Amino acid sequence: MDNIQELQRQIRKYPHRPDLHSTLGRLYQQRGDRTEAAKHFLAAARLFADPSSPARNLNKAVAALKKMLRDFPENHDSYYLLADIYTEMENKNAAMDVFRSLSEVYQKEGKLLMAVSVHDKITGSYPDDIGAWLKFAELNQQAGMPFHAAQALVRAARLSMKAGRPREASSLTTAALKLDAENMDARHFLKDLLRNGHDGDVDTGDLMDLASDLERMGQTRQALMILSLLENGSLSSQAAAVADGIRKRAGVEKVQGASYTAERPPQTKYAGMRVLIVDDEREILLLLEQILKGEGFTVLTARDGERALEIFQNERPAIVVTDAMLPKIHGFELCRRIKEEAGSTIRVMILTAVYKKYKYKTRVQEEFHVDEYLDKPFQIAEFLDAFYRMIVDLPESSPEVPRVEEEHLASAEGMSILVVAGEERDLINRVSHFCDRNGCFFEVGLNAREMIEQIERDVPDIILLADSMPGMDPFIAAWLTTKVLGVRSSTLILITRDRTLLEGDSGEFHHRVAAPIGPETMDTLVRLHRRARERSAIGPAEKGMTAAERRMEAVLRSKVDHVLKSQYHLETYYTKRIKELEEELETLKNRARETIPGGS
Repeated sequence: MDNIQELQRQIRKYPHRPDLHSTLGRLYQQRGDRTEAAKHFLAAARLFADPSSPARNLNKAVAALKKMLRDFPENHDSYYLLADIYTEMENKNAAMDVFRSLSEVYQKEGKLLMAVSVHDKITGSYPDDIGAWLKFAELNQQAGMPFHAAQALVRAARLSMKAGRPREASSLTTAALKLDAENMDARHFLKDLLRNGHDGDVDTGDLMDLASDLERMGQTRQALMILSLLENGSLSSQAAAVADGIRKRAGVEKVQGASYTAERPPQTKYAGMRVLIVDDEREILLLLEQILKGEGFTVLTARDGERALEIFQNERPAIVVTDAMLPKIHGFELCRRIKEEAGSTIRVMILTAVYKKYKYKTRVQEEFHVDEYLDKPFQIAEFLDAFYRMIVDLPESSPEVPRVEEEHLASAEGMSILVVAGEERDLINRVSHFCDRNGCFFEVGLNAREMIEQIERDVPDIILLADSMPGMDPFIAAWLTTKVLGVRSSTLILITRDRTLLEGDSGEFHHRVAAPIGPETMDTLVRLHRRARERSAIGPAEKGMTAAERRMEAVLRSKVDHVLKSQYHLETYYTKRIKELEEELETLKNRARETIPGGS
């Protein structure tokens, strides 16, 4: 126990040393505390993988995580981290092997929807792998999602046909229809097989048996749809006779010229509508993303309240589903801010495993204007019932800004754009060409000194900083711009060819974009800038300030921030210290009981 406490103190003093976490993990493992052991082994691996860590070593991270997968297969976070590292190392096959293992773990644990969500990454990376689609179909079927299973089987059937195996393609399509008799893709594909002379490859007897089974289950219309697929084949007369028998037993008259061939179902009024899902648990995030994408929604995700608010302000989703206990901004506070800004044009649902009593639900709905409140854990059907109940009266279109205003937001005319790119001629030429065509002002700074001179003369609307700018790290240049020069109205954007810079802490940058950039990217950045400025009165006020006034305001803001952060750190420190003292007191009491006979 003494060794563990000493290591905990060392970790608080040196939080970026992975060796301390590894040693502490081994001590917990020896004591049989698997949860704490896995937590510290994972912390060590994250330090090895962190681009900003002085201990960064991807090979050591991989070795540590492989050992974790052997010793702690139930620790799901280690799989995701290892897959991310392999992706960064451009080893896609290894990353997908990790996801296969994780999908199997979820399957063994009975978390079938999570197994589906993870395997979806594999089919996305290997869209031409028949085996991957067959496994995806199997998982969806086990998870109780026959429509998705049927879609996967049809995808596998198309690949089989492409590989010159029509009999296998037919068999897979029939299997899809057994799962979902109304599956439009399966019916169209089977009809194409018959039309193109593959009658001999189609097991028509199996299809007729399927039609009979559907009739026995009372699905007359679906049975007639299946039989209509055979109307032009070699068994057309036999299929017609069976269909006539079904109509007679069901009391349905045949309508001349009527076709039971599937027509594409009408799009639901929610198709393509944007939903923002916010949860710090990766598993819940993946699960809800998979469910709502399957329902036809466009899904956006965030793992903390601050990022969720940023996405909401930029993307304006029609629906928000958020956990209550979020990092950075609490879920209740997030709901309040969103509702204050969007009002009744948006629907918000809270998911919680903590605030479960009725009094909480009533208070949250009244104070934070939440539309639906669902306790965790929940069943998928329960979630969908609450979700659709919440949006039943939602307008068909997302609560977008009116079109006239959208056109204004997309216009770059009259804006000023500063590019600080050193000798990055390609970036300079692209932005120059965009400004020439869109009527915006264009300035170039070769280095940080010229950037400062430009800002001192006039604050630009957008500042593009290339990671290749000479003389200063772009993150430091962004910090200098906001914290020292006091610029708050400009949108700061990092342009980089290093994709590792697109991840992790963004510092003072509002957005990070992969190079090279085109006109579409520039249009998006202009729209994001205008939206941000229209929500704030900073721009006009800052334009009227001198450089000295901006610097003075930056100093004052910095001092206020410092006071607030100091207060936060003091509260955090003393809270942790009180907890440590309580643990030490409990340890002393236990020792006293062991040492003193009859001690209590």
